[in-house]
Amino acid sequence: MIFTPSSQPMENGPALCDALKDFLIAHKSTFQDKLIPDLSYIDDMAHNVNGIEIQSVHHLADNRYQIEYSYDWELFLGCSDINQSGIGHDHIRFTLSPEGQINMEYLFPDELDTSDEL
Repeated sequence: MIFTPSSQPMENGPALCDALKDFLIAHKSTFQDKLIPDLSYIDDMAHNVNGIEIQSVHHLADNRYQIEYSYDWELFLGCSDINQSGIGHDHIRFTLSPEGQINMEYLFPDELDTSDEL
């Protein structure tokens, strides 16, 4: 994903955060599925309905930034008369290259593996 700010030249810092947020909101369909965690800790049938909502973008240092976001989840089990929903909050860090390339630091938990059970 290549970020191209309206003002040139691009200088990293807090002043760039609003423009980055607007850009990420406009392009969230390209990365939001990777940010929604496995919801099986709630229930195997829990799922996300509306994607993510980007709350804010913060400048950390140099070319490093952090996105604060939320995601909704829903669980409906008609036979068990269960209808629940909630909102989760999380964040992810990313770097912004001088060319405008956004590189997200996705953290994936280890895949479940039964080989360690014995």
